[in-house]
Amino acid sequence: MSDLDRPLVLGMPQLGSLEIGLPQMGFGEISEDNVDSPIQDGRFAVYRKMVGVLPVVLVAAGVSVLSAQSGCPSFDNDGDGFTTEQGDCDDSKAQVYLGAPEFCDGLDNDCDGTVDDGAMQVLYADVDGDGFGVMGTGKGGQACMWPLPTGKAMKRGDCDDANAKRYPGATDGAEDGTDDDCGGSDDPDPNVGLSKKSVEGLQLALDGVGQDTRTIWVGAGTYLEHNLDFAGKAVKLVSVDGAEQTVVDAEEQGTVVVFDQGEGADAGLDGFTLTGGLGSLGGGGCIQGSSPSISNSIITGNSATYGGGVYISGNSYPFFERVSVNGNEATDSGGGLFMGNGTMMNFKGGEVNYNTALIEGGGVMVDGGTAMLTTIVLNWNRALRGSAVYAIGAVANLNTCEIKGNIPTEGGALEGGVGAYFSLDQAIVDDNGDPGSLAGLFFADSSASANIKNSILVNNAIYNLYVLSGSVRLGYTDLYQATGAYINYSAPLGAEATWVGLSSVDPGFLTANDYHLLEFSPLVDLGDSNVVDIDGSRSDMGIYGGLNGGSWDRDGDGFKDYFWPGGHYDAPTGFMAAEYDANDYDSTVH
Repeated sequence: MSDLDRPLVLGMPQLGSLEIGLPQMGFGEISEDNVDSPIQDGRFAVYRKMVGVLPVVLVAAGVSVLSAQSGCPSFDNDGDGFTTEQGDCDDSKAQVYLGAPEFCDGLDNDCDGTVDDGAMQVLYADVDGDGFGVMGTGKGGQACMWPLPTGKAMKRGDCDDANAKRYPGATDGAEDGTDDDCGGSDDPDPNVGLSKKSVEGLQLALDGVGQDTRTIWVGAGTYLEHNLDFAGKAVKLVSVDGAEQTVVDAEEQGTVVVFDQGEGADAGLDGFTLTGGLGSLGGGGCIQGSSPSISNSIITGNSATYGGGVYISGNSYPFFERVSVNGNEATDSGGGLFMGNGTMMNFKGGEVNYNTALIEGGGVMVDGGTAMLTTIVLNWNRALRGSAVYAIGAVANLNTCEIKGNIPTEGGALEGGVGAYFSLDQAIVDDNGDPGSLAGLFFADSSASANIKNSILVNNAIYNLYVLSGSVRLGYTDLYQATGAYINYSAPLGAEATWVGLSSVDPGFLTANDYHLLEFSPLVDLGDSNVVDIDGSRSDMGIYGGLNGGSWDRDGDGFKDYFWPGGHYDAPTGFMAAEYDANDYDSTVH
């Protein structure tokens, strides 16, 4: 009798939840003949599902559970937490059960009678047909095609697309001169969730990496781990299936991941969802004295006193690229991110949305550091002050950023305190605040200052810009209020404001939710004459002007949003509309 055939005695569950962490079981058809082959249909390493009327219980394949209907034993053969009696329409596959997320895999995952309904896919180039595509070749937002088209794969990470024996999780001989498992060395490198020989957890893999290992490849799954520690190692955790299918859940037992031993840019994460974190300094992540890189990831559902999503302090210089920091909370400051003194954060091409802080910095709190935010969406965050960004004794550089719908209880969506400096370039600040708020941008200390250029401030309550104290310079910027109840700008005695190229006209957006300018908008070619758009013309105001105007890819489908005024079909001479995204808010439209 194998270990998986033996009954697992759980004992009587207590009120609340009974949780048992299981190693990566390799939920696919595994035989001795394909022990080292990748598991193409595996989805989750650990399952937490309701079993009848019992509290949350984790079960392994072949475990007997009590039937909610008869009270008699019923078997969950695939370990997904559901028996056939409870709605599992295929009890041989753990990714199939009643209400499961639908994946593009040729299966009826959610047991609703329809295969792959609504499932989307990202396809990578896979010339050698080993089931793994080349990083950087992925195009998303495509309706599921199953079987997959020839030469395409849904998994990424192939380090040699001309050799079908080289892919993440492949057998790699020791010191054989080749890196068959794509881990970075010519020795066997640890991986998680890719074959029967995989390491049984993320921390175990981090602890066991060799000196030359550069990448730990990780298969799809929900990994119940917290306080993941890189211990100063120059290695990255990289998922083959992407963030939506690869989740690290701390279950409120601590911070999800910690970088505090001097890790550099060659350490970090790529393609994970970090959730369930709870701590005093950082819920999803805590970075102290380190400079990791985090990319293609989602940080959501975390909570902390400071830095609900991520806390950064102590000479740290992290890099974030295509990261979503959404739905986190801080009981003090920095709902999405908190930056302390001596830090510098480079955040490019992502979003910081729907975060909350009780006091300051609903989206981002910059307390003594420097935040560089480029091509970022900062929407629908909440805080007492600085609902989008609050800076004190710090620098906040926002280039090509959309700032919308943030609600400060008092003060502004963007707010500068003592010693704060804000730089806004090619920004949109729209519809922030409510009748109880004060301004889109608010500066209340004589040592605070700002430089705003090529930007559009529109319909913010009560003021677009309020300079109670401090100094502000505006260049080639439009301030407009559609309603007479709101005020464009106020600078009482003691405040200093200078401007050049200032306008106050309806900007003429394509729609209320699409910040492309109309073809005949008065703000076309009205930006700084020393700045050009991608087509070489004088810059437009707003987020599609300047050289970063063509960098948007909100829906992550791999197609850049078009940058010119008017509709998608109004491409300027020398540019083809077909090469740009026609709808950057819908990944199914290119």
